[in-house]
Amino acid sequence: FLHPDQRKLAYGSFKGPVKITGGAGTGKTVVGLHRCKHLAANGKRVFLTTFGASLTAYLEGALKDLCTSEECSQIQVSTVHGQALELCRRHYPKIRSADSTEVKRRLQQVVIELGSGYDSDFLWQEWEKVISPQAISNWDAYRGARRVGRGRGLTVKERKEVWRVFERFLEGMQAQQTYDFSGLCRLALELLSDGRARSPFDAVVVDELQDLKPNEIKLLAALAGTGADSLMLLGDGGQRIYGGVLRLSQYGIETRGRSHILRINYRTSEQIRSCADRLLGEDVDN
Repeated sequence: FLHPDQRKLAYGSFKGPVKITGGAGTGKTVVGLHRCKHLAANGKRVFLTTFGASLTAYLEGALKDLCTSEECSQIQVSTVHGQALELCRRHYPKIRSADSTEVKRRLQQVVIELGSGYDSDFLWQEWEKVISPQAISNWDAYRGARRVGRGRGLTVKERKEVWRVFERFLEGMQAQQTYDFSGLCRLALELLSDGRARSPFDAVVVDELQDLKPNEIKLLAALAGTGADSLMLLGDGGQRIYGGVLRLSQYGIETRGRSHILRINYRTSEQIRSCADRLLGEDVDN
């Protein structure tokens, strides 16, 4: 079932990227599934993606219920990182990914080896919030990097000491052809940008947009290309778990005039909502 407002989005035609937001239970994922069906029925090769592996398994099952076998054959479902790794391995067969636990452990080892004056927790946050999102790979880039929200400034001398750790860390990762998830996305994007790889898709549909980071979003935009009906982004900032605040225009994705909010909730009834409101009282932050 689709509400008429949902149907317009799922089966409409758009000249540029489309962004759809709405609270939990407003049917964003359902719209995304129908969008994939519509695009596949029109002969497009579609990539349906999200952050977590558990949701991709659900999406695959839902598509089998919704689509014909011919339509399903036109749709590939995987995480962003899974697609990035697949793309990179065509050029670097021995490349491997490292999850956050492994990356943190490797960083801690370097801190111990070098006897750094900065603790591993501080350096891990620096990696997560500054170096990895900005794709920093050399001293000059780190020296001028923006560190907004890090809580404390660093002098040039202090940055130099911090970079000493990350330089050793990156050398070790690269020697073993190991990349964190953000690094994989960055490398895949480079392959697409310089023409060594081509996107296998005509369109990309993204669920749970709010959990993606800059390099992941830029890669998905590159995979989608710039044609009509090539990119649909679905998410809800109120359900953010992993990522930070997103401004799509920062990544060259312009959705002005093509941003839509789903307002009818199919999961939470008015009775449940009003009961919850009574329990919460007046002091709510959203």
